[in-house]
Amino acid sequence: MNKFSLGCAIFLVCFLFANDAIAKVFNISKAETVMCGIENCHGVDVICGPKPAQMCTMMYAVGDGCRQYAKCEIIDGKCQLRPDPRFEECQICIKKCLEGLENDPAASFGCESQCLPVDNGR
Repeated sequence: MNKFSLGCAIFLVCFLFANDAIAKVFNISKAETVMCGIENCHGVDVICGPKPAQMCTMMYAVGDGCRQYAKCEIIDGKCQLRPDPRFEECQICIKKCLEGLENDPAASFGCESQCLPVDNGR
């Protein structure tokens, strides 16, 4: 290894250590990409977290209609469900409606349809 290569290597190592030390002294965090999204694919209960679902099945589950109002965001430094009254009302409606219908899938889907807003082609 010649002197020039050795000098470049030493400079690079010093630069990297100095860069990290400066960030610590001035409390500067390194740029990070924080992922936040819906981790589960189906149902009325939404799980927010750093590993959003990449691919979901085409299967439809009771509660999926409410998910159009569900969004996960970083709030107070945590990945969590963004408050939305439309989602909350839909979720509460479906949970109340499903009580006692656990063994009746047809009635469960009928129940869900009562909780979803009617789309008038808007």
